[in-house]
Amino acid sequence: MLNICLVVLLLFSVVVVCAMLLQKEIFTKLLFLNTSTSLFSLFICFLGSYKVNSTYIDIALIYFLLSVVGNLAYLKYFLQKHQKELVNEQQ
Repeated sequence: MLNICLVVLLLFSVVVVCAMLLQKEIFTKLLFLNTSTSLFSLFICFLGSYKVNSTYIDIALIYFLLSVVGNLAYLKYFLQKHQKELVNEQQ
């Protein structure tokens, strides 16, 4: 069962990476980055359940929370940059 989940997770990861490379908008790339970090956290959880070690799950939760904070920081930076460009175009 775990092997099937890992194969499905690998397929989703390949689709997400390919889609991220094909996109040109930065906001769409940030969405794919958030998706890929979620998939990586899920992979760490699967690894922890395979090795029957609960510290992997703790690491996955910390990684997931840090990735959410990092993505919010990226989004805030690019939104401010985008708003400044719009203001400069209107003047």
